[in-house]
Amino acid sequence: MAMELHLVGGFLGSGKTTAIITLSRALIAQGKKVGVVTNDQGKYLVDSSFMRANSIPSVEVTNGCFCCNYDRLEDKLAELKSSEHPDVVFAESVGSCGDIVATVIKPLQELSGSDTPPTSFSVFADSQLLLAYLQGEELPFSENVLYIFEKQLEEAQILVLNKIDLLTQPEADEVLNLAARAFPEKTIHTQDSKSMQSVMDWYGLLNDHPVLADLRAIEMDYERYGQGESELAWFDQELEIQSSSGNVLCVINDLIQRIINTLGTMHATIGHLKFIVATNSGELEIGITTIEQKGWNSGLHESNEDHASVLINARVQIAPDRLKTVISDGIAEISKEPGVTIQAAQADSFKPGFPKPTHRMN
Repeated sequence: MAMELHLVGGFLGSGKTTAIITLSRALIAQGKKVGVVTNDQGKYLVDSSFMRANSIPSVEVTNGCFCCNYDRLEDKLAELKSSEHPDVVFAESVGSCGDIVATVIKPLQELSGSDTPPTSFSVFADSQLLLAYLQGEELPFSENVLYIFEKQLEEAQILVLNKIDLLTQPEADEVLNLAARAFPEKTIHTQDSKSMQSVMDWYGLLNDHPVLADLRAIEMDYERYGQGESELAWFDQELEIQSSSGNVLCVINDLIQRIINTLGTMHATIGHLKFIVATNSGELEIGITTIEQKGWNSGLHESNEDHASVLINARVQIAPDRLKTVISDGIAEISKEPGVTIQAAQADSFKPGFPKPTHRMN
């Protein structure tokens, strides 16, 4: 039986990784072999750590999106097939990536030597953000960043309205009705990506859908696309945190809260903040997509742990040097607390380079 290759796109913070992990675990429990290709503009990926923490085989395409690293994508797909022999592969593009049909799907279908034609293409949208957008509300992102969001929606084959559980029932009905009117040609699926049944319903759509050959490339203004990406900052860093009080998770809670509060005072818009916290007791995954988000620290309760490793991925609409200062200042302030020592690896802070796809096929 041919390997399934499901491409998954969507904006920063839309919940792609959570959905893929939940579905992968469900499929593995059914006896299927699953693999994941993660992708980012940086090289230290929390998403890959999330996959490893959930015992899901994965490979990485780093330092740029799939479209600008097409050859590496093919190499990583071949590596995954050789090592894991998967029945199902999910390839998750970085949240600032667009124009996937022309630069990834068409080349995978048509170029000689490519033996991994994709099975489906889903685009995720945060239901709260999409509802505000479809209702004509002013959104916190710049026009150029929103251009990327809009183009991602435009080229979707399957549009997943994710985090539907965070809406009231009237709001959920409204976003579904508005999306159906705005995108009548698309398959639309509402989803709670923490629900096994919800993601299995999504999986049913992935394999019961018209072939991708019918998808057409969208028109893409690469100047606006590149400008939008340049208005986003990437920040990656690894920390080793020691607390002589034996409550290192509270120290991490204070650090993250300080970062969020500072970004709030600067009116910076979060694409996503992702953290993976590793202690002797295991690993904890934290994802934050808005300044106002509640409950992100539910796992950071008091403990007897005195040491933790922390990997930070921050994606924010702000200048890279300002984002680096926010996080570095937060680390410096928390380090002043009695008994707290933080060793910080070299930070990687930048804005994405101008998108230059390897191939673009209409």
